[in-house]
Amino acid sequence: MYRYKSVVGRRPHARALPNQRTEAKIGCNVLNFVAVPQYLGAVLSSNITATLTSSNATEKPIKAQFLTMVGAVNASTRSIVTELVADEGQRALFPGTYVDVFLTAPGAPNLLIVPSQALLFRAEGMQVATLGVGDVIHLQNVTVGDNLGLDIQVLARLTATDKIVANPSLGLLEGQKVKVVQATRDDEPSNYSPPDYPIV
Repeated sequence: MYRYKSVVGRRPHARALPNQRTEAKIGCNVLNFVAVPQYLGAVLSSNITATLTSSNATEKPIKAQFLTMVGAVNASTRSIVTELVADEGQRALFPGTYVDVFLTAPGAPNLLIVPSQALLFRAEGMQVATLGVGDVIHLQNVTVGDNLGLDIQVLARLTATDKIVANPSLGLLEGQKVKVVQATRDDEPSNYSPPDYPIV
């Protein structure tokens, strides 16, 4: 009751009965405020879920849902205050309790992640070497997203069924025929003879 009164108030603010019912339903849940870093602002929506972990009950994570967020960034912390709602009865969530929050957002269905070394920096733009019919190279222009370090996001012009060259040489050309071999460990001898065309 204390948490309800301190967050929602002692009496309904809405005048219409349907709105009062909605307000009461919200009040029967535990409201939690989270400072989400600014760079994650793009994923904040009703599609995300959250898992709360309290230091005094680490073995019992608490599920929460996105409720709303403020429409501005806190200038001092560069974060967005976001409101999550969890079911009532969570004894680990006392007013003023600090918890670890893990946000889960749905992935983009067309988003691909490829090794950073698979990218070719050409005058035509960012390219990926793909393997076509007959083991022929096609240099595909791509649109890249966030750099993840060893990997990078590809936002467009590449599909999940495309076969890419993981570490292409700078001399690889459009339409060039290559030989595909299985990767071997450094301590295993190679049993094939080098062909007259590049190996990928």
